[in-house]
Amino acid sequence: MKAKNILTATLVSFVAAGACWLSTNQSNVKQGAYGVTTNLVTVDGTETVTGSAHKWGKDTARVYVSISSKSKSKKKLKQATYKAISRWNSTKSFHFSKTSKKSKADIVVTLTKSRNNAAGQTTTSYDLDSGELLDANVRLNTYYLLSKRYKYSYTRLVNTAEHELGHAIGLKHNRHVSVMYPSGSRYCIHKIDVKNTNKLYK
Repeated sequence: MKAKNILTATLVSFVAAGACWLSTNQSNVKQGAYGVTTNLVTVDGTETVTGSAHKWGKDTARVYVSISSKSKSKKKLKQATYKAISRWNSTKSFHFSKTSKKSKADIVVTLTKSRNNAAGQTTTSYDLDSGELLDANVRLNTYYLLSKRYKYSYTRLVNTAEHELGHAIGLKHNRHVSVMYPSGSRYCIHKIDVKNTNKLYK
């Protein structure tokens, strides 16, 4: 059986102190093996690399949310993630079905805590021949999202999760009023996001 050519893409959303997300820009692709592409937006607001442009084989994916509910703040972030899933499902452009088994998931949402300026990061793997997504990992960074210093409201937490789930289904950053605006917590899902998702899947 022929081995698949797989590429791993990493989409990183960054935070500025107390407000929006910033980033730098780099790309590193290895053909025929696992490679990594980092798609970011530069600090000065210019954009040169904007997303994966790959998609799942159908307009649905199973998602496993691996977030503990032991602390009040993490429970809030877990609820925000489920709210983001619900909002995406209400658009009818893509459907996330929740699974209680990580092994059954296409997309896994986890937490990380790192002082790396990234509030959210989504890594996707896809077949280089077909361009079809194989799996996605969303990491929400509690160092920023749950910090009193950065003051993320519940609405911004939901917007952040919506943004990262957008990357997980193949959406690129754009400069419109959109959940995929590079400052990923600024907007919720808008008509342009539904339109762009429908372009991929309908």
